[in-house]
Amino acid sequence: MSAQTILNRALPGDPAARPAGAPVASGMRLAGAVLCALGLASGCDAPAGTGSEGGSGTGAHSRAHNGSHDGPRGAGAPAGGLWMTVGGHRFSVTLADTDAARAFEALVPLVLKTRDLNRNEKYGDLPRALPRADHRPGQIETGDLMLWDGGTLVLFYRTFESTWPYTRLGRVDDPAALEQVLGGGAVRLEFQRK
Repeated sequence: MSAQTILNRALPGDPAARPAGAPVASGMRLAGAVLCALGLASGCDAPAGTGSEGGSGTGAHSRAHNGSHDGPRGAGAPAGGLWMTVGGHRFSVTLADTDAARAFEALVPLVLKTRDLNRNEKYGDLPRALPRADHRPGQIETGDLMLWDGGTLVLFYRTFESTWPYTRLGRVDDPAALEQVLGGGAVRLEFQRK
C-alpha cells in the first residue's frame, strides 16, 4: 500500500469539500502515527497525537511529530541574528540552525500583529508557511521563538513544561524584561536583520 493511499484513508472526508480553515489535526495525527508505525516517515520516535498533549502549555497548538534538528548554528545556518522590536524596546534574537529559521530570516523585515494565549505566549500568523521539523521540547523557556503548525510564530514570555510540538526558530538572547514589555494583550512585533 502506498503512503498516499494511507494518507487518503487516514484523512477523513474529501479535502475539496472541507470548509476553508476546517481543522484536520485529528486526521493528520492519525496519518503521522500510521506513517511512523510503517516506518515511512523519518525522524519518528513516537506516534503523534497519542493523547499525551494535554496538561499545561498551549491548548490551541497540536500537530504531527516529524523530528527536528535544532542544535548550535553550523554550516548553512543563518548568517547573523535579528533584532526584534516591541513598543520601542529592542531585543537581540539568535536564530536556530533549522530550515525554518533560515526561511523565517528570509521573511525579514517583518511586522507581525500578535495575540496573547495562556498568559505565557504571543502568537501571530506568518505571511507564508515555513518548513516544519516539529519536536516536543519538554520545557519551554522564556524567550523561545518557535513555529507552530508551519504558519504561526510563537514567542514565549514565561517558562513552563509543555508536551506540544514546535519547530525551533531561535530565542531572545536576554529575555529578562520580555514579560513586562509584552504585557497581557495584543502587541506588534517587528523583526529586522542586525
